[in-house]
Amino acid sequence: MSGDIAISAALRANLTSLKSVDDNISKITNILSTGREVNSALDDPVRFFAAQSLTNRADDLNGTLDAIGQSISIIQQATEANNRLQDLITQAQSIANQARETLSSGAFEAKVTGNVDLSDVDDIVGDLTGVDCGDTIRFSVSDPTGLQQPVVFDDGSASGALGITVSVNSGDSIEQFIADINAIEDVNGDQIIEASLNSDGGLEIRALNGGNLRLEFFDAGDNASSTTDPTSSSPSDVDFAEALGLDVIGFEGQANAGATADTTLASITATAGPQLTSLALFDSSDNDNIAVRTSTLNNLIDDNGNDFGFSGGAGSNLNISINGEDAVQLDLGGDFNPATVTIQDFIDAINTDAELGDQLQASFDDDTGQIVIRSLDASVQTVQFQFEANGSQTGGRLFGFGVSTASFSTAQGFSQAAARTPFATGSGNITTRTFQFGAGATELLAQEISFDKIRQQIDELVENDADYAGTNLLNGDNLETFFNADRTSSLTTFGATFTSSGLGIEEADFGRSETVEAAINSVRAALETSRAFGSTLATDLGVVQTRETFTENTINNLEAGADKLTLADENEQGVQLLALQTRQQLSVTSLSLAAQSQQNVLRLF
Repeated sequence: MSGDIAISAALRANLTSLKSVDDNISKITNILSTGREVNSALDDPVRFFAAQSLTNRADDLNGTLDAIGQSISIIQQATEANNRLQDLITQAQSIANQARETLSSGAFEAKVTGNVDLSDVDDIVGDLTGVDCGDTIRFSVSDPTGLQQPVVFDDGSASGALGITVSVNSGDSIEQFIADINAIEDVNGDQIIEASLNSDGGLEIRALNGGNLRLEFFDAGDNASSTTDPTSSSPSDVDFAEALGLDVIGFEGQANAGATADTTLASITATAGPQLTSLALFDSSDNDNIAVRTSTLNNLIDDNGNDFGFSGGAGSNLNISINGEDAVQLDLGGDFNPATVTIQDFIDAINTDAELGDQLQASFDDDTGQIVIRSLDASVQTVQFQFEANGSQTGGRLFGFGVSTASFSTAQGFSQAAARTPFATGSGNITTRTFQFGAGATELLAQEISFDKIRQQIDELVENDADYAGTNLLNGDNLETFFNADRTSSLTTFGATFTSSGLGIEEADFGRSETVEAAINSVRAALETSRAFGSTLATDLGVVQTRETFTENTINNLEAGADKLTLADENEQGVQLLALQTRQQLSVTSLSLAAQSQQNVLRLF
């Protein structure tokens, strides 16, 4: 057996030395190949575990660093979305400002326009068929600052009951007729109505004060100064209106108090906006408090106690026609009984009607007690209300739409009772009141549509496109960013709800200056809120980026510290390897010399 072979002490010593050198060479070769002097706990337990602790913390921070990077991306996405949101809000602000300019420039005004070329008319009576000497127009104008209250003209008459009249005489040219209209002044001496011929020769009559304008037409010899609307003794003159090119289709109907079945009322009310706004209505059964949606229509009064609802019994109808088309009967529970029909019933009947609902929208302002009916379609030019009386009904005052008929003192020319002429009275009477939306209504409606499109884009941007990895800082989500492995250091970035409703940007209503101003204020406030939020995002982004840099440097420091404990000095290890290789060669030579004594024995044989 090999264990029985005797080896000299010299050989054994040289073999041991050579084996030690080989082991050290292997160790240094491993160190040089790995670059580390300590590769396991066997190499140096203290240094190995100290380095491993530093490396573990660095590894944990690397995971945290990834999360910090994602937080940066979330904040950057929110910042970009918020910047684009501000662009949309700025567009909405621009549209609202355009609406303000439309209102303030006079483009939005109460105006009636004829469709007959009158430019060559030298004698209205002689040249126009259906016009007689003495035919009269009665004008009424509302004060826009007084909730449709009529203005008082320079002759002491107040538009709403009497108004002021202009008649034609034989030989009057169209220029003279226009001059007579333009001479109308209010009690302060200001021109309140302007008439002119447009480029097509059509007669244009407009209110200059921003209020509503009503025109009523009378036959020659009729008492246009009567304190009541036309009766059988003073019928309206449809022919006169049509001769001037003022289309009165759909305006005909039986007259009020005491009228015969053949009497018609040719009149039109042009509003100064895309909507009809009632007086501030009160409930007469509730101590004159502002009317509520449940108030019945026969209990409505103005702040002076004047009746502006409907009265009488059941069995009548209330119809609405658009642009003179066939009238639509409102569904008010089988018949129109003002004693049981409420304001909400009236509003719902318009909004839910299959034909009217897409063209008109009715609403009630709980704060002011006003009924509002507005156009939803640019094609809607006129709206006619038709009341069919039944039995002994005394009709109604149609909520004070257009030009109200509030009470005035007898010193102004008529009594309170005369000022409150009804909409229709008596069995079988039918009366139609026509309202023409003001010039510029189409433009404002287009601006409302554009404004609401921006609102929709704001909602889509915020709700659908602003999120990153399931976090949406613009739609109410918060973001918490942790800066260390044990989650004891963090920053919370609070989100906001920046939908249109969250920003306070409501649907456009550009029918009145106050609602336009409210829209302008809301978008301005929304823009300021968005900018403030952007500043907060920028601050948080700066903090997170700073902590990201700090974390990166901390990881580098930990890894460097670990390396200091475990990395080898390659120069030193290289020198040691060279020395060991030299010693290995010497050991081999020494082993060879020690074996020569064994070789001498072989020579004896």
